[in-house]
Amino acid sequence: MPVKKIRWLTWWPVPYWTERFNSLACREGIELEVIFLSSSSLLLPVSANERSWKFEYKIVRNERAVTGYGSVHTRWPRPLPLLVGEYDLLIMPYGDPDFVMASFMCAMTRKPYFIFSPNNDFEQRKVSRFREYLKRFIYSRASGVLATGPHQKQYALKYTSKAERVYVVGNPSPPLVDLHRFRCRRDKFLAREELGWQGQFIILYVGRLSEEKGLYTLVDAIAILNDRGVNARAVLVGSGPCAGDLKSYIELKDANVQMMGFTEGAGLTKIYIAADVFVLPSFSEAWGLVVNEAMEAGLPVIVSDKVGAQEALVRNDLNGRVFPAGSADMLAQNIMYMYRNRDLLSNMSESASQVIKNHTIESWVDNVVHAVDGLTGQ
Repeated sequence: MPVKKIRWLTWWPVPYWTERFNSLACREGIELEVIFLSSSSLLLPVSANERSWKFEYKIVRNERAVTGYGSVHTRWPRPLPLLVGEYDLLIMPYGDPDFVMASFMCAMTRKPYFIFSPNNDFEQRKVSRFREYLKRFIYSRASGVLATGPHQKQYALKYTSKAERVYVVGNPSPPLVDLHRFRCRRDKFLAREELGWQGQFIILYVGRLSEEKGLYTLVDAIAILNDRGVNARAVLVGSGPCAGDLKSYIELKDANVQMMGFTEGAGLTKIYIAADVFVLPSFSEAWGLVVNEAMEAGLPVIVSDKVGAQEALVRNDLNGRVFPAGSADMLAQNIMYMYRNRDLLSNMSESASQVIKNHTIESWVDNVVHAVDGLTGQ
């Protein structure tokens, strides 16, 4: 079997990506090199144990990146470090000046490149004619596109007519830490007792506390339920720029909402296990890997219609529900529906665990290799 030398360009070494790269690098017939634009990020934790990486890598800038929701890039691009050297396949995103210039240089020299496409039409980012032109140029000149899901494929097809060259590869999260330790109903009971959640219906959110996440909608929904006598509590796990304002809003609404701060590892797994329902109420969400995590823990999920993972992961009344972003009334209705139908909730829990079994890192590697073979005619 001939070896394919893949060079994958990305932003920074976050844990869920380094785990994917480790698995891809171990696949027979693949030689993987990863180039990170920056050594760390202001938004996400970074994989600290480089000795566990099984792939070759380079870091272009030893600095923290500012890429994120609503950010604007003004630095001068440095595409050459991304392009020099030997490789058979070049895979990259497009949302950075370095990637944009690299794709232009590939197009001008007729060197094939492939776009990794995680975006969808739900994201509320600034749009300009110039940026739209750039995206159309980058996608249309690409030899192929690797999209994370169905919504992301539709987004890519806005910019390229090559539907047969757009592959859906999935978007898995790493396994939850120590999930195997929590296997029975008693584990859930003990976790709830330890966290002080006995007798309450727990609605969990995990992620950044930022404007686009729709957390004020969640607080409003909990306030509606509390006013109706429902013993529901929302638990917010995470940190972010809206933490202070959000705390004040919770006090103003007198809603039963608990802010737990940033948690990871086995502690986060315990919180997932102890909850009843997971909610992601975002106004803008490329995917939402926390939905994967929640389903792995066996949680039914309620997501807004702006969450990119919805079509790939959420089956209405099978493992969750979708509501219109920004509608506290509809979110409250969906939570109430699950609160009143505990047998259905139990079935949804089992279905969530089953659905997510098809969205593993190994299946992602299978899909990437299949896409690469299809795009290169092998």
